[in-house]
Amino acid sequence: MAEAFLNQLDELLNEFYGTNSTNERKAQIESELVRLKGTDGSWVYCAQLLEYSSSQYSVWWALTALEEYMSKRWSSISEGELVRLEGFLVQKAQQAEQAQFITLKYCKVYVNMAIRRSPDLNCIGDIVKIVQSGDTKNCSVGVTMLQLLSEEITKPRPDLHPNLHGQLKSRLSQCVSSILSLLCEQLEKRRSVEASLACLAHYLSWAPVTDILKPSLLSTVFLLVREALENGHQEGAGVAGVSCVNEIVGRNQVPSKVQEFIMGLFKETLQLLSQITEQRIELESGFHKKLIEFLALFTGGHFRRVESNPSFPVLDFLALLFKFTVSQNDPQFFIGSVDVCSSWVDFLLLAQGSLSPDGAVPRYGSALDNLTRLLLHKVTYEGSKELLDQISRDDERPSEWDHFMGKITQLLSKVVELNPLPVSQIILELLDRKVSRLPQITDKEGLLDVATALHVTQVTLPSVTGEHLHPRSDTAKNIIQYGVLCFKTASSRIQEPCYDVISESAVRLLATFAQWASAAGPPGGDILRGVLEVVVPSLTSSPVRVQQCIADLVHTTILLSRSEALLSCPSTQLLYTITIDRSVKDQTALSTITKALTLLLVLPWQQTKEQRWEERATHFEEYTGKLFAPLQTVSADSEELVSMLTSLSDMVTCVAHRETKSKQLVCRAILSPARHVLSILPQVRSIPKASERLLSFATVLCDSLRVQLGVQFLQELVRLCLEHFTGGQVQFLELLTTVVREPGNTFRQFVPDIVSLALGPNLRGSDDQISEPYLTLVHSILECGWWYLYPRHPATPPRQAEVLALLQILGSSLITSDFNRIKQATRILLDVNEKHGVFQKRDGFLVSLRQGYLSAALDLLVAGTVGLVEEDVEELVVQVVRAGDDLDIRSFMENYLGKYLPGDVAGRVAAPVDRSNLRETVRSAVRETRFYLSYQV
Repeated sequence: MAEAFLNQLDELLNEFYGTNSTNERKAQIESELVRLKGTDGSWVYCAQLLEYSSSQYSVWWALTALEEYMSKRWSSISEGELVRLEGFLVQKAQQAEQAQFITLKYCKVYVNMAIRRSPDLNCIGDIVKIVQSGDTKNCSVGVTMLQLLSEEITKPRPDLHPNLHGQLKSRLSQCVSSILSLLCEQLEKRRSVEASLACLAHYLSWAPVTDILKPSLLSTVFLLVREALENGHQEGAGVAGVSCVNEIVGRNQVPSKVQEFIMGLFKETLQLLSQITEQRIELESGFHKKLIEFLALFTGGHFRRVESNPSFPVLDFLALLFKFTVSQNDPQFFIGSVDVCSSWVDFLLLAQGSLSPDGAVPRYGSALDNLTRLLLHKVTYEGSKELLDQISRDDERPSEWDHFMGKITQLLSKVVELNPLPVSQIILELLDRKVSRLPQITDKEGLLDVATALHVTQVTLPSVTGEHLHPRSDTAKNIIQYGVLCFKTASSRIQEPCYDVISESAVRLLATFAQWASAAGPPGGDILRGVLEVVVPSLTSSPVRVQQCIADLVHTTILLSRSEALLSCPSTQLLYTITIDRSVKDQTALSTITKALTLLLVLPWQQTKEQRWEERATHFEEYTGKLFAPLQTVSADSEELVSMLTSLSDMVTCVAHRETKSKQLVCRAILSPARHVLSILPQVRSIPKASERLLSFATVLCDSLRVQLGVQFLQELVRLCLEHFTGGQVQFLELLTTVVREPGNTFRQFVPDIVSLALGPNLRGSDDQISEPYLTLVHSILECGWWYLYPRHPATPPRQAEVLALLQILGSSLITSDFNRIKQATRILLDVNEKHGVFQKRDGFLVSLRQGYLSAALDLLVAGTVGLVEEDVEELVVQVVRAGDDLDIRSFMENYLGKYLPGDVAGRVAAPVDRSNLRETVRSAVRETRFYLSYQV
């Protein structure tokens, strides 16, 4: 090729990658470059450009173009030219003073050429010679080639024929032993340490090395890691070395002498932790992350193997682990270290019975106490301001702080379970210290520490409540007193910064106490009623988050301690007044309290035979009469109507799975408001928020009080909804789904109208607007309305148009780009076929539909875009084929594959159709098709 052409191409590439060209000019150049890459023999231009140019832009483009050519047309190059080209690439890879990414690209192109040309991997011998050469640069290049060989062969390769890919993997596995020996030799000589460790880590990530792994390798790797720490090479050799260890430990690649290997691993771990903690080495991010990953793998997977060994100084290890954990001032790494500690505690929980005759933990009691103190130190500003200042406490839920405290309390809960009294005492000492100083605290951090102390105290409650409440009543009363004191103090200063956080934490502590104390019977109920008397009066004046917490406390207390005494106490009566007046503006809190008050009146009371059902029914009707009285006058577009409709739904929902008696009481109480709702339905249908709530109410009525309300009322309800709503609101679709799924005959008369609505444009919309609730309705119609679509009476033909339209909706969902829609449609088809044998039907109009499903499902598999539902899509193909005795599957497959493959190839791939093993037949055809598609120019 003329030098002028190469010079012109070089200049063109520099212009293309430069910053001075316009987008229009870049598009012109790109078009020309694409044309050039597609020409026959373009590999020659690429090789000559690599020889001619020193521009990184030109070299990179030439190597990329050469790589693409080799992936599809390498067989058009003669053997002699391939040999010379490989030699040229190796020579260029070893070139001095060259950017690392260019060297890596030369190596990658060479490796892919070599594995295509020689499936026996004869190239390994040539690479080994490069590694063993005396030149440091050459050694590094050779090791990089070995790593790329591993990466390129073990990753998914649709461009390689499956048989060839399998052959390459098998051959490389046979060479692993010699490759590992070569790498160990380089590490012992300290040659290309970082590259050799990275290469070793990749082979360890997949190769079975149990039989060839030697303890000496582990010692060498750990030694290199410690040297990297001393020499400031953490992010290089340090990361690569720990990665090697993680692959061994994570894949459980333990040699036959397990105990010797694990003890060696432990001693190396102890030495490494000692070096880091004693020398106070500041760890770089990458190394830090890998080290915590290793500690988690070791503690979670291998600690149990050596814990009982007398030569294993377990307490020394734990002391170093805790010291390492307490030194963490980065939230991510601290939580990672907490997870490591949690793995150790999980081991103790599993082995608790075997640690001592009584199941206690005398050997680890001191360690558990130390871990508790460590965690409490790290979660208070008094002990760890630098760490906590990095954690966001914004109003979003869950916030970073919620996640952080969740991890801490989860671990503390486990520690309390192991060593209840001593650990609880440590936590309560923190609570006492913080709360006793509350009146004197003026700084933000001090106030937040009080809230944190209240928060972590929740984990102590199992040890002082329930069956323990009587013997430890003084401790329980102290906790309650602290919670009440903090709540009162915070409520009186609720507008000041941080006091809302204290108030919320105090209420959450009291709510958690309620959950545990209810098991103590009457004594627990007395305490909880006293708590409500303190908290409820502040409900309406509290911030929204605190209102929600108080509502949760009310709900928990009422649900778990239902009694006549609770009904008659002043705080409960105040709650009834608050809900009637709707003076709680937060709808979530109002809903929670309304449900709780409903349950107090309609669920059986605990620990008494005298239930007073008639008296309670009267109270409940009086309550609902006052609560919903404004329905008579409220405006259709008001928020008050939305709130009342929500309250009606809440009352019904909370008894959905309760006793018949409870449902009857609710039905009696809400029947009058429900009738009024029917009367105002025409006025609210065009008001989005109100109509959504009304439809939700109608749905829960049909679902939960179907028997109690009676056929006439429910039919009138559904008739009105069908008359006044036709659009695709989610709530309307849910109502229709509930009606269709009704197991009796109450709603059967509406099924024809619902089918017509479902197939109409208002409900369905366009193909790209089909929603999950709509497909759920289609599923319900096909599953529960089959009696209408396919009448059992032989004289009544199937409703062909409706069946075909519904099934076509599912078919169109298979050819969309929406993954969730594909998943839902596939599973609906499988479910409906299982229940009604749709694919087995011999009606003529279903034959072409089955072929459409088959074609769409195969398209999805060939494209490889269905991910986690690939097995479901395969099963759909299998079910269609298995049911289609009237389908010439071989002919169909040959025609289908003809869309992608040459005729002779399509015929060969379609030929082996094994009906006894259809799934493997499908997979084989898909693999072959993917390969030929990737190989096409």
